[in-house]
Amino acid sequence: MIETKFAVTTHLMTALAYNSDKWMSSEELSKSLRTNPSFIRKLIGSLVKAGLVRSQRGKTGGVQLNLAATEIRLSQIYEAISEKNLILLPQKEPFYECPVSRSMSQIMGRISQNMEEAVLESLQSIHLSDVLKQVSPSS
Repeated sequence: MIETKFAVTTHLMTALAYNSDKWMSSEELSKSLRTNPSFIRKLIGSLVKAGLVRSQRGKTGGVQLNLAATEIRLSQIYEAISEKNLILLPQKEPFYECPVSRSMSQIMGRISQNMEEAVLESLQSIHLSDVLKQVSPSS
């Protein structure tokens, strides 16, 4: 399903790249993202699992990029947090007497798959460092 999670996670990753010399807490990141720290921690969990960030517990801990921004593609971020359902398909049993009703789940499944592949192909060519270059340090 199309949602804001990818944009929020790209923001989070860009903030980490911008502050690459320090460990950032979920509280610090939540201020930049204007959301609550528990949501940030959930995203961080997915990013750690994907190997894109590393975390360190404790008072001086936090989270950092696990790779250089030049090595991280937006497709990797998308895949780390995406539920891969750009189109939510209805879960209703088709009306079998109607050829359209019997066919739509398969038709929309193919369309959804094609959309997913196009999104990933587009994001494959963009690195986190490309996004970072667009950040304006002055207000």
